[in-house]
Amino acid sequence: PLYMQRLVDVLARKEPSKSRVMVLVALNRLDEAIPVAQELAERHMARLCPRTAMDVLEIVMKPLLEDESLGVERDPSLYLLYARSLAQANPTDARLQKALAWLDKRESDPDVRTGTLAIRAHIQRWLGHYPNYRKLLADAWNGQPDPRIPHIASDLSRQLGDSHALAGEMDVA
Repeated sequence: PLYMQRLVDVLARKEPSKSRVMVLVALNRLDEAIPVAQELAERHMARLCPRTAMDVLEIVMKPLLEDESLGVERDPSLYLLYARSLAQANPTDARLQKALAWLDKRESDPDVRTGTLAIRAHIQRWLGHYPNYRKLLADAWNGQPDPRIPHIASDLSRQLGDSHALAGEMDVA
């Protein structure tokens, strides 16, 4: 419809928003909606708002998870961001396991493997299983490619320090 196209044109000149993502998905312009949703979700995650990040990502992830063929050649960073927001907002959500299963198929990429291990570590901490938490974090740290990606390395090092503090290993923390 013409009014939807005009709405997209107006929203395209604005900052990324949930409304813009919704309209793009409604017009079957998923390839345009995904980068907008990722940018907006990354902002929310940086502000420690995983629930709002998840709400935005769900708009683009729903069609991808319903139709496997749409997500086959997608950039894993979208799935990592979605899984990370789900793990922080609701670690028991069944959609998290589906996203992690998709990521597990792409573990040959060291960045995907590191991100997946960090998400699984977060789940172990939430469950209260601190030895597994520390082990998965150490695996994620050791599996990072060189050079390390700064934001991932800083997050992992902070969490490793926390895990050692939880275990009472203050000299290592």
